Amino acid sequence: MLKNEISNILADLFNKSFAVGIFPYALKIAKIIPIHKKDSKLECGNYRPISILSNLDKILEKLMYKRIYSFFETNNIIYDLQFGFRKNYSTNLALLSLTESINQQVDNGKYGCGIFIDFQKAFDTVDHNILLSKLCHHGIRGKAND
Repeated sequence: MLKNEISNILADLFNKSFAVGIFPYALKIAKIIPIHKKDSKLECGNYRPISILSNLDKILEKLMYKRIYSFFETNNIIYDLQFGFRKNYSTNLALLSLTESINQQVDNGKYGCGIFIDFQKAFDTVDHNILLSKLCHHGIRGKAND
């Protein structure tokens, strides 16, 4: 069957990618589409680019994500109050946790307050060298960090 032949070839490609620490160049090619975010559609700054990648890229990304996430979970690296991008952790749970914390402070006769900052476009400003050094610090080294 064709699916058996393709799955073996893909498994081989993905395993080799992990073994040598190289993401296949062909899977890095993306179609960039501007998505309107707010205000006037005539202002370029009101658009955010998104990358449309191939299905094979998505599969390889998901495999790597599962490996890294499993490593972080096993080694207890993820902060308990990290709500974003985690299974079974939602914005509702974050708000509930915050509300409970403030209620405890008020119940103990203390003040409770919050400072809320919207880091608009924060993901786009991540310094990749700092990110890679933090991954290395937390145990993602060698081929996986490559």
